[in-house]
Amino acid sequence: MKTILFFTLFLMSALLYSQDEKQRFENTQTKQLTSNAAYNTAIDQMQSSADKNTQEKIKQLDDQFELNFSEKAKLENKIKLLQQKKNQAEDKLTNAKSDAEKEKFSEKIADLILDITKINKKLADNEIELKNLQELFKTLNK
Repeated sequence: MKTILFFTLFLMSALLYSQDEKQRFENTQTKQLTSNAAYNTAIDQMQSSADKNTQEKIKQLDDQFELNFSEKAKLENKIKLLQQKKNQAEDKLTNAKSDAEKEKFSEKIADLILDITKINKKLADNEIELKNLQELFKTLNK
């Protein structure tokens, strides 16, 4: 009888122990799955945030491209107008009869040439900015 009781107690203990281990294993599995899901969710959120950030930067670059091109067109028009004024002043200089008129037109031509030089420098700076924007665009699209 003692043996049967002892054996029954042993079986009950083994059964309870195995159920306890099974419960611990399931809890560990649940924690791992939960942490994996949280990890994947965090990664997805970071990726979507990075994608949004990249899209915003590309949109800003697009706006800067438009501004750059409009500024370039404006500067080219100014150069064209100044060049026309310079040509007119040169024509008037060749037709001028007095030294005072010749001096006046020579000064005007010198001023126009200075203005054209300044605008050409602005155009060169604009071109450098355009190249920088293109490089940024290339790096964002990789």
